[in-house]
Amino acid sequence: MEPSRLSDASVTDLAKNALEQGRELVRVELELAKDELRQEARNAAFAAASFIAAGALAVVALAAFAAAAILAFGATALAALGVGGFFVVVAGIAAGVGYANVPSKAVPESAQRVEADVAALKEHAA
Repeated sequence: MEPSRLSDASVTDLAKNALEQGRELVRVELELAKDELRQEARNAAFAAASFIAAGALAVVALAAFAAAAILAFGATALAALGVGGFFVVVAGIAAGVGYANVPSKAVPESAQRVEADVAALKEHAA
């Protein structure tokens, strides 16, 4: 509604206009959140594929290093257990680092926009 028509509008028209604008705001915010989630999903899929490829190659490399280490330590059962234990410790550390880097909040930009919109609506309503 135009500013010049706002002073002539009835309370019903103003409420109707506010509801329409609120619906439009919600629709736009939902679209922005959907786009943000789609982009995050694409990035996560690419990252997952990269990690899978890296993991597969790392398994092959670790098997080769493990065999070399066991042979270097005399090819005994004790050497094999020592090398295996070392890899378990390294895997545990890597798992801890990975767990610590998992994001705790999804779509933080959308949440910030919605909070700003709610604050603006409260300010205009007061």
